Amino acid sequence: MKEITSFSIKKYLNNTLRPALSSALLAIIPLFLTKTFVDKTQIINILFIFISFIWTCISIYLCGITQKEKEMLTIVIKKIINKVL
Repeated sequence: MKEITSFSIKKYLNNTLRPALSSALLAIIPLFLTKTFVDKTQIINILFIFISFIWTCISIYLCGITQKEKEMLTIVIKKIINKVL
């Protein structure tokens, strides 16, 4: 029972919310600025969706996950690449 009630809000904010918010802001702000200043044609929209996906993955990798999670993700990606090749 003691472990359940010893929840640290400061630890939660630092370990959970800060990485999530920083990666979301890093993903949203450049994409929003790009979307407002670029023409709205169908091909540009398709390209924008692709770039948005890549940029979001990069921002999550840079700000949203820990070093241990990065190492595990790298191992999984290498296994997938080895299966494909």
